[in-house]
Amino acid sequence: MANIELVIFDFDGVIVDSEHLSSAVLAETLQQVGVPLRQDDIVNQFTGLDFASMMSQLVVDYGQEKIELFADKIENNYTQKMRTELQLIPHILAFLQTTKLAFCIASNSKMSRLLNNQQNTNIADIFSGKTYSADMVKHPKPAPDLFLYAAQQMGFAPEVCLVIEDGAHGIKAANDAGMPSIGFTGGSHCKDGHAQRLTNAGALHVFDNMSELTNIINNL
Repeated sequence: MANIELVIFDFDGVIVDSEHLSSAVLAETLQQVGVPLRQDDIVNQFTGLDFASMMSQLVVDYGQEKIELFADKIENNYTQKMRTELQLIPHILAFLQTTKLAFCIASNSKMSRLLNNQQNTNIADIFSGKTYSADMVKHPKPAPDLFLYAAQQMGFAPEVCLVIEDGAHGIKAANDAGMPSIGFTGGSHCKDGHAQRLTNAGALHVFDNMSELTNIINNL
């Protein structure tokens, strides 16, 4: 494997501990409009998918009328939840402030959410000009397009990039982009079996503490 020069981070569940908040507000809002999905259902079915893909599946499963009502409510509910409760993943800030490697974000989240949540956690300056969203490509993860686009914009070949992901969709996207990937299971949403799902998807290594990241990269 080539020496790593660029680390490409997923955002939700890797930089910020947001997936449990996101799944909670999704479940709460869906239940308000009569869709009986629980938080665990959201995590199992939709973690790592872009919002548009999730919405399309919800329409198929529960009908246009209910999901239109959901769409009217979700953004305000989500924004409030993240503004008041969002936290960084422990130890990620220390890595970002000390690493000599280039790094960026490549996330299926909408750019508006990414920027707002960077502001909410005081890391907007760190990722200024280094944040790439599914909004920017035709096909979101699990397609490889977003990772390839981020690497191109940052000026690095795929083989010298390392992807850090918390979802199997993202691991698959990295593999299809020709990039080595490692799985992170330190987010509050990660339950029993999560590490195995990432390994099965093709992660080279799985870890749950960002304080270990520098050593893991050095040992790949």
